[in-house]
Amino acid sequence: MKAVKGTFGYLETHKRRMIRNTLLTFGLVLAIFLAGILTQKTKLNGFTIFAILWCLPASRLAVNLIALFPRKGIAEDRYRELESRYGDRRLLYEVVITSYDSVMPFDCIALDGGSIFGLIKDENSDTYAAAKFIRETLGKSGHETNVKIFTDYKKFTETLDGIQAQPEEAETAESAETEEGGKLTKKEQEDRIIKTLLSISL
Repeated sequence: MKAVKGTFGYLETHKRRMIRNTLLTFGLVLAIFLAGILTQKTKLNGFTIFAILWCLPASRLAVNLIALFPRKGIAEDRYRELESRYGDRRLLYEVVITSYDSVMPFDCIALDGGSIFGLIKDENSDTYAAAKFIRETLGKSGHETNVKIFTDYKKFTETLDGIQAQPEEAETAESAETEEGGKLTKKEQEDRIIKTLLSISL
């Protein structure tokens, strides 16, 4: 079954696929290299160059696997609780966002128009830096957002409860402008934010 980013169970399924692809790619590199030696009787041949070129995608797969491997998905009971309480909202699960100097593994990300609320299970995570990175990255894509990151599950759910208790505002009040000056609905705004978030995740 294909892993779908942003859904429950994604991490474990994706890790298994990445392990398989990494091993296959490095196996291909080795096979090409050995084929060159066996057929040309020397390492100085076109097969070796081809094998070296294949090391680039193989290494990239390995780096992504190393970053992803220690991460664990959200516990099933917690996932079911969030779905039962906030299933009518746009929720992403098991999203691992990477920057140049850090890896940000989110159990859950909830959206409310241009507001983003994230839950990271690691209490030592720099939530300020994570929020800043996401806000700036989305800003480059034309999204003005308010980002709050939590490591405490209770505070995360209390914040979502507060949003649930607020009366729904008019659709036009929550809409965002496009580059052409038109208006996005709340759903369209969330769709674009989700697309950007998933594009910067493993």
